[in-house]
Amino acid sequence: MGIFFDLMQQSKIEEQEANTASLEERVKKLEGELQNTRELLSMTLHALEQHLDVDIDGDGKKGK
Repeated sequence: MGIFFDLMQQSKIEEQEANTASLEERVKKLEGELQNTRELLSMTLHALEQHLDVDIDGDGKKGK
C-alpha cells in the first residue's frame, strides 16, 4: 500500500510542477503583452497630442 501512496504523491508533485511552469510561462507572456500595450498607448497619446496640439497627460509637452 505504501508504494501506491508514494506513486500518487509523486504524481501530484509532478502535476503541480507542470502547473507552476505553465503559470510562469503565462505570466511572462502577459508581462510582454502589457509592455507592448503600454508602448502602443504611449505612442498613441503622443500622436493625439500632436494632432490636437494639446497637453493631454500633463507633462508640459505636446507630443514627444
